[in-house]
Amino acid sequence: MKQSQARKHLWLTAGVVFLFVLIIAVIFGLKKAQESLSVDPEKDIIFQQPSVLYLSPMSGISQIWRSSLDGTQVRQISHSESGVTDYAVSPDGKRVVFSVLNQMQGNDLWISDGNGNDQRELFTCETDLCYGFSWSSNSVDFAYVREFERKGESVSSVVYLYSIEKTAPITVFPKIQAHIEEISISPDGSRLAIYDPE
Repeated sequence: MKQSQARKHLWLTAGVVFLFVLIIAVIFGLKKAQESLSVDPEKDIIFQQPSVLYLSPMSGISQIWRSSLDGTQVRQISHSESGVTDYAVSPDGKRVVFSVLNQMQGNDLWISDGNGNDQRELFTCETDLCYGFSWSSNSVDFAYVREFERKGESVSSVVYLYSIEKTAPITVFPKIQAHIEEISISPDGSRLAIYDPE
């Protein structure tokens, strides 16, 4: 009888110890998981959380800004000294391509990550206007318009396709005698539509 009670007491003690160790392991695991998921608000943006990007002259000149839907978290994305005229966010939210005014009264093409970090110039458009971005669903290729020869009412435009994995754009629509208002790449990336308001 005493041996049976001793065994029961031993098993009960072992069970309590095991349960205590299990609880400690779970708490430690949760703490580690929380640390690994911590986000630095100055460097990281989780784009799964709804947000809005927009152009605004809040800083004195037109820049790209990001805001949470309730407007409580606002952050400047672009930091151009001359101002931004157009932009587009890649479908995966990881990149932003935008037009920056240059000293020759044209636009240069710039790109950054979705947080506004790693901003760099892709190439200059000199005196031409580069605008009207449309990303492919792969978030690697985008189309844009380069408008030049703006002599009076005469306007010529070229539509290019650019891949961020390559160094030179590909001509898609060569020299259209019109101002192109908008372009759009089809979801499968096989077609590109242009809109000329005239």
